[in-house]
Amino acid sequence: NGGVSDAPSFTFHATGTQTIYCTTFDTAGLPSPSASRTIEVTPPIISNVGPSSGEYTIGGPITVTWSTSGIYTSAQMKVSIKRLAYSGDVEGPDYYVFTTTTPNDSSQTFTIPNSIVPAIDWRV
Repeated sequence: NGGVSDAPSFTFHATGTQTIYCTTFDTAGLPSPSASRTIEVTPPIISNVGPSSGEYTIGGPITVTWSTSGIYTSAQMKVSIKRLAYSGDVEGPDYYVFTTTTPNDSSQTFTIPNSIVPAIDWRV
């Protein structure tokens, strides 16, 4: 979406087809011919999140699984559970964050906290 940087590198956040233009300037401030490169940026995908159903015990274990595309394996993942009836994102009896820093290794086992409401509409 445009931007100017005088740093040797920069970061931008965009998806889809993007064209990057680069112009260098000499010490007198005169521009060189511009160079450009068109790239396709694919958004990251998290899919196959599980478990998708089952019966679990408060205080017992739950193994959460997932697969990713376009996300580095060194990335840290946030894993949470939320009731379908709850639309917020504040932790409480209807929403619980297991972690915000688990490795992107496709699986992690957690303990279901005693503080959540027993219900049948929980989702990972």
